[in-house]
Amino acid sequence: MAWKLNTPCHMKSKESFKRATICTGVAICLIAQTAAQNAENKAVTFGIAIENDSFSGTDQNYTNGTKLSWDFAKAETYEDIPHLPKWAKSVSKLRKERPTPYTFGATISLGQKIFTPSNKEATELLVDERPYAGWTYLSLALRETKKNHTDTFEITAGVVGPDSYAEDIQNWVHEKIGSQEALGWDNQLKNEIGGILTWQRDTRLIELPNDSTGWGTDFNTSFGASVGNIYTHALLGANLRFGYNRQAAISSPRIRPANTGVFPSGPEDARLQIGKPDFGFFLTLGAEGRYVGRNLFIEGNTWADSHGLELEHQVGDYYAGLTLLSRRWSLSYLYTVRSAEFPGQDEPHEFGGLTITRTF
Repeated sequence: MAWKLNTPCHMKSKESFKRATICTGVAICLIAQTAAQNAENKAVTFGIAIENDSFSGTDQNYTNGTKLSWDFAKAETYEDIPHLPKWAKSVSKLRKERPTPYTFGATISLGQKIFTPSNKEATELLVDERPYAGWTYLSLALRETKKNHTDTFEITAGVVGPDSYAEDIQNWVHEKIGSQEALGWDNQLKNEIGGILTWQRDTRLIELPNDSTGWGTDFNTSFGASVGNIYTHALLGANLRFGYNRQAAISSPRIRPANTGVFPSGPEDARLQIGKPDFGFFLTLGAEGRYVGRNLFIEGNTWADSHGLELEHQVGDYYAGLTLLSRRWSLSYLYTVRSAEFPGQDEPHEFGGLTITRTF
């Protein structure tokens, strides 16, 4: 409605969005400066990932995710990764000495997720639908890889609620593209600082032929767990890939904790090598099951009174996609179908994801 553009509330929203944009820009510049100062480690990769349910023609539930990342790979120890925080290097020293050669990497990310009910026109609280919620966060993932598996430990911290600026960003984007404005954001979850600790192991079980170059296929598994006031769950998943020159990490590119699958995870990755095949592509078909003990975006705030629903404790993701590799670039598209996350959700939720990386 056009008259809202000149109201004080809208002006305040614009100022809030401007502040959020400035803060995001500063964070990106700091990450970029870290990469630019990295003279020794050449395996630096920048990635941007976007997930949105507009790919499926809907605008509800998990409606948008955005993630910007800098990845540092191909180090012999965490100590060899420039600008990695001292506390992170101290944590790495607690692990036992590895009996076989490993390579080490770290990923720093800035991200946001937006969740909304299906009814965007209602201004009142919708007691039978999931709450409006936004989650803006920073994360540090530490990665250890040997030939057939990768262990990832990630620490994530951020804020839920109005200070996530999800309302401002969603309505600004919808205004620019001429989409419906969501009118119920006054009922969003309250401000809450959140954290997640995640560990995951990705393993290549089968590779035919025993070489990632040329035509071939591989079968890979994942298992892990997350603990925190935002998410608490255990997961088990698998994917099958088929294609040409599949020299890329074995986990699928998705915006979720401890997933660094779009980045080079070992020295065999063609993006880190000179003289390797400069083109590749592969199809991915996979599934993941989670037993969910906590999902703040459905159950509501942890310590404050807020709207919330009961959980479906068993949630499954089914996905398929395509990845293209060209010299130091990668482009991935993944389409996901997610089972109901709360009783009363009539249909599975579907969304697509696009990820682009460039290795320097």
